[in-house]
Amino acid sequence: VIKNIEYMNSRSSSKTWGKEAWKKIVVCIVSDGRAKINPRTRAVLAAMGVYQDGIAKQQVNGEDVTAHIYEYTT
Repeated sequence: VIKNIEYMNSRSSSKTWGKEAWKKIVVCIVSDGRAKINPRTRAVLAAMGVYQDGIAKQQVNGEDVTAHIYEYTT
C-alpha cells in the first residue's frame, strides 16, 4: 500500500495525482472481527495511533457491539 501511494505521488505529469496525491487516497481495511486481523496489520495500525489493543469492548451497556471503526486523519 505504501509503495502504491509513493508511486501516485511520483506521477508529476498527472492531473489527478502528483506531489500531494497522498491527500486524496483512502485506505480501508475490512475484517470479520479484530481477532482475525493479521497481527502485523494491527501493529501498523497501532503505530499510526489508530488501534490500541484492549480498548475496544465486546459489549457496551449490556448490548453486543456489532462494529468498530478506527480512523486516522491528518
